[in-house]
Formats: sequence, C-alpha cells, structure tokens
Amino acid sequence: MERVGGSDRGVDTLAAQEYGADAGILFGLNSRWNAYKKLTENPIDFYSVAYSSLGVEHGSSLLDIGCASGSGIETVYREFDHTGPIVGVDIVSDPFLLQTAVNDTLIKAKNEMELVLASADELPFGDNTFDNTFAMFSLYHVLQPERALAEIQRVTVPGGKIAISTSGEGNKQWHRLFEERIAGYIREQTIFSGYSDIEVPPIFANRFSLTDAAKLLPEYFEVEDVLTQNDALIIRDLDDFFTYGFSLLSARANYKPVPPIELWNKAIEEVVVPVIAALIEEQGRFSDLVHRSVFLLSNKK
Repeated sequence: MERVGGSDRGVDTLAAQEYGADAGILFGLNSRWNAYKKLTENPIDFYSVAYSSLGVEHGSSLLDIGCASGSGIETVYREFDHTGPIVGVDIVSDPFLLQTAVNDTLIKAKNEMELVLASADELPFGDNTFDNTFAMFSLYHVLQPERALAEIQRVTVPGGKIAISTSGEGNKQWHRLFEERIAGYIREQTIFSGYSDIEVPPIFANRFSLTDAAKLLPEYFEVEDVLTQNDALIIRDLDDFFTYGFSLLSARANYKPVPPIELWNKAIEEVVVPVIAALIEEQGRFSDLVHRSVFLLSNKK
C-alpha cells in the first residue's frame, strides 16, 4: 500500500484545527454512535448497509475515514469476515489511543488492519490506493468538504465503491437545543470565571448536510443509490437517558472555551434532566427526531 510522507501528514489541517484532534473526544463520539444503535426505533448500521449494498468484494482494500473508535471496522470484520486490508484514518492526537480504540481481539486477529493518524482533507496515500472508501458522518467536521471529496476521489481506484453518510438539517433538534441551554446555564455560573462568553459549538451537519451532499457528490462520483433513515431517539427510562446523556458529551470539546467536566455535569443535571423527565412523565417518552442518509457511490474519474 503506497503511503505518502509520515503517518501524521495532514493532521494539522482544517479538521484537526477545529475539532481539537483530542483523543478524549472518542468516548463522546462512540457514545453518540451507540445512542443511534440503542435508542432508535428501527436501528440501522450504516456500515453494514453500505458494505452489503455496494457489494464490497472479499480481498479488496477498504479505507474508513473518520474511524473514531473503530465500530465500523468491527462491523465489517464481525458481520462479513472481510479478508482484505482495511485502513482506518482519524485525527486523534495520540496514535496509541487510536490503535487501542478498536477491540484488541480484532487487532490481534486481523494483521491486515492499519490505523493512521491523518485528516480527510489531506490523505497520506498515493493515487488509486483503495478499492473501497467509507466516510461515515465525518465529512461535516472538515471546514472545506470539497477538499475531502477530492481526496477520496484521488485515493480510490476508478470505478471503486464509495459510501458517504451525513445528517439532515433537522436531525436531533432537541440535541441542539440542549447544547444552547447548556451554554446559557454555564454563562450564568459566576463561581467559574472565564465562561461568561462561552460559545456554542457550530452545527457541523450544516457544513455538509444532506442537501449539500446531494449537490456536491455528483460532481465527483456516480450516485448509485441513497438510503435514508427517518426515525427518532427514544428515551423511556434512566438507562436510556444515560445513553443519550453520554452522547451529548461529544459536543463538550467544541465549546469555546471547553467547560470543566464538573460544570458540564451540573449543566446536564439542571437543564437537560428536568426537560427529559417531564416529557417522560407527560408523554411516556422523550423523542428526538433522526434524519440521516448514506450515499452509495462509484468513483467516476
């Protein structure tokens, strides 16, 4: 597999500068992924759907951009027993944590797997390196998604299979409202100095929304199909709340400045818990609407 430069090539580019390239955020992102799997009424594993729908061949190479904790790689191995080389890419600042994020047994059993520290907008691979490329809910963390799309086109072989997923503008509106209410609560806490002007994280999905994807992707790839999930995250009890609450943690690192964890937990207790508890009491459940899609593509270069 052809590599260009060192394993850290690209890590100081746009995505890393904004998102923080902090290994600690992997826990929050993994919790968000788990919330979709556990709390939606009709869970969809986008990796499984993309792999089977695209007809990924055993023995072919696969690049997973924004691999985070490696749950997608695990799916490919567990459900399909994929035999070809898989490379996971993320901007986590500590390569050791990136390696250990994926289940240890998978790392030991699959010696063809590699994890690389890099950014989607400057991939450290030669042209036509991969037969398949997946970018699942990761390109909206890049300031210029067009750069990442051009890189995906470059490193994927002509005619190669590509899966790119993102969220709609109305996805998880309660989640966004809670982010704003958390910021409002923190601004009022005079006991913690330096947070009176705390900034709410940007709405990442608006940078590369479903509307943006529908417009941009045909400029780089042939669109074979689009599979959409219209669902909701449902909370009915305390266990469900903890799953949802941990998913909110993925937003903490994107506040400016980042609030201390004790202040964050207090904000959750004061402005999130009462709302969810009241809705469960009144309606029997709390519901946060989900609108996401995966675009199944082929490389037309």
